[in-house]
Amino acid sequence: MNTLSQFLRGMKPAYPPNLNKSPLQNQKLMTSHPQSLKDVGPLGDNWIMPLPSQMDTFSFHVRPKQLAQLKSKLSKNSYPPSPLQPFELLSAVIWRAVARIRNGPEPNPVNIIKKDSRSPIEDIMSLRNNQFVGLVKANFSVAEAHVEELAAQIRDMVEDERDQIRNVVGQDPGNSDFIIYGSNLTFMNLEEVDFYGFEVNGLSPRFVNCFIDGIGEEGVILVLPSPKYCNNDYKDNMKFWSEGRIVTLILPKSYMMELKKLLEDWGLII
Repeated sequence: MNTLSQFLRGMKPAYPPNLNKSPLQNQKLMTSHPQSLKDVGPLGDNWIMPLPSQMDTFSFHVRPKQLAQLKSKLSKNSYPPSPLQPFELLSAVIWRAVARIRNGPEPNPVNIIKKDSRSPIEDIMSLRNNQFVGLVKANFSVAEAHVEELAAQIRDMVEDERDQIRNVVGQDPGNSDFIIYGSNLTFMNLEEVDFYGFEVNGLSPRFVNCFIDGIGEEGVILVLPSPKYCNNDYKDNMKFWSEGRIVTLILPKSYMMELKKLLEDWGLII
């Protein structure tokens, strides 16, 4: 869509559109079933899996000041040694909160979906899948862990499951149906997506959010970039807004009230 708006404005993109299929990099034959993938049986002509339980959706804007306060709370601990990014911090807070709310086994492992860091810059114009799908499994209690420890797990301990997924899906093409979103509690990093790059007649989006349907019962958390500004008064302070994040929760309805309270305690919902 951003490319289309460039053409409409008479601009030539830096890279031509690329319709080639994504190359398989170092694909290996895997025998184990990927833990991020869940077989939901044949859905027939249905494109979307019916929701397994009553789900709820809630979005909130985490402003730069709130992110700074969150980092300040966690920086008192010497662990971990290198900086943590907003996606990792926010995901860790929510991961631990859900573990404390939930009756039964903790959400462990969790799925991590983000942009493939190996993709070349030319992939900006590639109309194909360049997602990374991985899994993080903590070998300790999530509910009792330090948030920064969970954030470091998300940053450093993600296992790439794409080759395993290709093998499993490729063995029975078109005859089985699987889900990744919500097969485990799923965190999706959309921080780098240029949602506000579409411009026509001098106008661009004021606010963009996303929703995923047909997910599994474990739920999905999306972390998106903040609007560049909220109205014309903030155009001079664009950097302030762009450093924030939009977080969208798609979770079982029974979690929401207590989860919101825990996020308020962290100063993320005001």
